[in-house]
Amino acid sequence: MTDATPTPAYLAALRSYLRGAEESALLWAYEHGREALDSGRGVLELGSVHRDAVAALLEEAEDGAEAARIHRATWAFYAEIVAPVEMCLRGYQQSIESLRSLAATLDEQVQARTRDLDESLEELKRADRARRLLLEKLVSAQEDERRRIAGDIHDDSIQVITAAYLRVELIRQALGDDEHAETLAKLDEALRTSIDRLRHMIFELRPAMLDTAGLAATIQEHLDQWARQTGAEYTLANGLSTEPSALTRTTLYRIAAEALANARKHARATHVRVELEEDGTGYLLRVADNGVGIAAAPPDPTDHFGVSMMAERAAMAGGWCRVESTGGTSGTVVVAWAPDAARDPRPADDAAPEARGAGDAAYPRADR
Repeated sequence: MTDATPTPAYLAALRSYLRGAEESALLWAYEHGREALDSGRGVLELGSVHRDAVAALLEEAEDGAEAARIHRATWAFYAEIVAPVEMCLRGYQQSIESLRSLAATLDEQVQARTRDLDESLEELKRADRARRLLLEKLVSAQEDERRRIAGDIHDDSIQVITAAYLRVELIRQALGDDEHAETLAKLDEALRTSIDRLRHMIFELRPAMLDTAGLAATIQEHLDQWARQTGAEYTLANGLSTEPSALTRTTLYRIAAEALANARKHARATHVRVELEEDGTGYLLRVADNGVGIAAAPPDPTDHFGVSMMAERAAMAGGWCRVESTGGTSGTVVVAWAPDAARDPRPADDAAPEARGAGDAAYPRADR
C-alpha cells in the first residue's frame, strides 16, 4: 500500500461512483480530465492521483473480492478522466494525417506547376532565340540596304558630280580672266559642296569603318564631323578592351548618332562627352552634353520619335536606354546598355536578354 494522501475531491468522486452515482461521478471525472488538459497536466500526473485514490479505497476493502471489484470499477472512472486527453490526441493525429495529405497534394501541385514553369521557360527561351535571330536578320537587312544605297550614291551620284566638277574646273582654268570665270568658280564651289554632303550622307547611311575600324573609331569620326558642323568640342572616353559583336556595335552606334543629333538640334551644347565601357555581360554607352537640358529645350514633335527610337532599338537588342536631365542648364545624359553574347559566360539558351538593368528603363523619359 501507499502512504500518499489522495486528493479529497478525487477520492470523494470515486467513492460516489462506487456507491452507484455513476452519471454524476463520471461527469465530474470528465470535467476533471478536461481541466487537467487545459492546465497542462499530463496523463502520468493524472494516473498518479488515481493510483493514490485507488490505494486508499483498497485499504478499506473488507476482503479480496471487494478489492477486485474496486479494481474493475475504478478503471471506467479513470477512463472517463483521460477521455479528453484521448480525444485531443486523436484530433492531433487526424490533424497530422490531414497535414500529411495536404503536404502530399501540395507537393504534387508544386511538381506539376514546376513542370509547367519549366515548359514555359523552355518556350520563352525558344521564343527569345527566335526573336534574337529575327532581330539580327532585321538589323542585317537594314544595314545591307543602307550599305547598298551608300554604294549606289558613291558609284553613281558622286562619280557623276565629280566628273562634272572636273570639267567645270578645266573650263574655268581655260577661261583665265574671262568674265564668266567667276560664275564657273561659284558653280565649282557648289559641286564641291555637293560632293562633301553626299560623302557625309554615305557616312550617315552606313559608315564602312564600323565593320573595319570598330565602334570607338567610328564614333570618333562621327564626333569629328559633329564638331565641324556645330563648332562645339567633345571628349571621347574609350574604355573598351574588346570589340562588341556586329549587332551590339550597330545598336550602340545608332543610339550615339541619334543622341548627338538631338544635342545638335536642340541642346545648344558647347561640349559633349561620350563614354564607352564594358559592363557585365554587355557594353555601356553614355552621351552627356552641357546644353539647355530636356525641360528647357523647345518643343518639337519629332523629339519624342528620336527618344522612342533609341529606346526601341536598345530594347530590340535585349538592352535598355534612358534619357536623364535635372533641368535648367545642366544638360542631358543618354545612357544605353546592350548585351553581347561573347561576354556572357552562360550558354546562349540560358542567357537572359535583360541581363543588366532591365528594370531601369525600358521606357525612358520622352520629354525630348
